[in-house]
Order: sequence, then structure tokens, then C-alpha cells
Amino acid sequence: MTTTSSVRGFGQLLTYLPWAFEFVPDNSLIVTGLRDGAVAFNLRLDPPHPHHETEWAKDIGAPGAPHADVVVLTRWNAPDLSRRAMDLIAASYRRAGVALDHLLEVRDGQWWARRCTCGTCPVTPRPLPQAHQVAMVTEQIARGVHLDGSRRAIYERLAPVAAEVVDPGDTTWPEEDWALLLDLIDPHGPPISSLGAERVRRLAVLLGDGGRRDIILRLLVPAWGADPLDDEDDDDDGDDWEEADCPHGCEQGEHDHALRHRLAEWARRTQGPERAGAWALLGTYAWLTQGGAVASIAIEKALEADPDHSLALLVLTAIQGGMRPSPRERRPSA
Repeated sequence: MTTTSSVRGFGQLLTYLPWAFEFVPDNSLIVTGLRDGAVAFNLRLDPPHPHHETEWAKDIGAPGAPHADVVVLTRWNAPDLSRRAMDLIAASYRRAGVALDHLLEVRDGQWWARRCTCGTCPVTPRPLPQAHQVAMVTEQIARGVHLDGSRRAIYERLAPVAAEVVDPGDTTWPEEDWALLLDLIDPHGPPISSLGAERVRRLAVLLGDGGRRDIILRLLVPAWGADPLDDEDDDDDGDDWEEADCPHGCEQGEHDHALRHRLAEWARRTQGPERAGAWALLGTYAWLTQGGAVASIAIEKALEADPDHSLALLVLTAIQGGMRPSPRERRPSA
């Protein structure tokens, strides 16, 4: 969400963030872009797993860099980031010509700065300013914005968008199209570069159709279409979440990571209007498999190509709403 309001102290900016997202962004990393002292964008990211911080920091790049001259990174009740991860993120923004000049921390209603270039931010915890003291918040209230702390309520607002998933066995796709699609989603398949420009484009055309896209998502993530916020582990619906073992013996996390990189290579090679669908598919898969940083970047690229792309808008709302599919334990093979 963007605003033309100028930032009057970083404490006020932090008080404003929940109103920008319309929910309290617990367990989040937030990138705020500033241009000429005004908030240009707020982007919420899932914090990385501590064991994958370096990889995450390399993947994240410099999201939103073209729209800002300064960015601020805020950890909101989120785990610490290592100095190495912070240096990698700062270097990415530096290469993009943008300064990462503040690293702020919000925890239990208090805030402080771990990195500050203005010299006015507290280095020890201080209470956040009250909402009524912040002009940007009163602007949001005047627009009718209210805070909704329920992630389930946010998910339910998306429910009408979810389409019924078609059984892949009921399709009449040509055999060569199926072979091409299965090559794409096999992390150990032929290199994307070997497919050739025409086959890369054909994949994007195939996945531009909503019904076909849902089929591919069902193949990629068997849980697609289920309520990702339902944490109950009932035996009656356990089969919906069961995943096939990788024939190459990969752990699920390795499989997901390899496939995200494969889909990213395909999206980068896709040209023309079809590239929005390619980036949207990558963003959706990354979101479904806990690749939060990759998801945010891919969805941003999809919307740059097509601001009205329905799948990209759906996933953007999910990301900004703080929704994350519940992690599931893999079930032992029968």
C-alpha cells in the first residue's frame, strides 16, 4: 500500500505499518521504501529459517528498489538476522542504487534501531507512538481502514477466488503438451535452456489458462485448494496432504528449493505478455512451499508485466495479509 504522507520519525512509521497492512504483522520482515521522504511501498516477507539465512538473503535481491531511494527493514516480532544476511541484503540494494539505512526492531509494543543513519532513533526499547498521534494512521482511519487481527478472516475474504481443481486424469491435452509440462515440474528434468524459445513460450501459453494452471498447481503441491490455515491434523483428510517421495531420494525441502530455481529460470526466459503467468506460477508455488522471499519477488514481477493478473493479485493479498500455508509433516510411505 502506498501513501503520499511524509515520514515524521521512524517510530511513527512503525505505528503506521499495521494500518498499511490492515493487520498486525507479527513474525514478519517488512521492507519500507521511501522516496523523497514519503512512503512509496511496504512489502511484508516471511522470515527465513535460521539454517537458510544466507541462501534467503541471496534470493531476496532488492525488492521494490526501482520505486525508492531509501529502504528501511523492520523485524516485527521476528527472529534475528545474522550480520552476514544483513550485509548481503544491503549489498543488493547498493548495487540497485538504493540505500538500506535503517534496521528497526519491534517487539512487544516497543521499538529500537539496530542500524540507524539519522542519529535520532533509540538504541534501547521505547514504546511505539500511539495511533492517534500519527497523521498517517488518521488518514487510514478516515479512509475507513480498520485492523483485522484474524488471518482466517483474511483468508475467508479470498475464498470466492479459489477455483475447483480439475482432475488431471479428466483432461484431453495432447500427449506432447503433457510431456512438456512434466519436464518443467521435474527438478531433475532436462535443463530449461535445452527446451528452446518456442517450447518455453508454449509452456507459458498452456499455463495462461486458469483451469490448466490449477491442474499444474495440484501436481506441484497436492494441498493446493485446501485451507492453508486449518491446523487440525484429522485422519479423515490426511490424504489431501500426502506427498509422493521424490524418485531421486531428495528431502522435501531440497525438492522444493530445486523446483523454485527451475521455475525461476523458466520465468526469466519467458518473453512477451505470457511472462506474467510464468512469474505468477513461480510466486504461487514459492508461497505454497514456504519460499516467502521468492514469492514476493516473483509476484512483484508478475504484476509489473500485468497489473490485473488474477492469480498474482490473489497471492499478493495472501502475502500482504500475513497468510502462510501451515507446514505439514510428511507421512511415512505405506
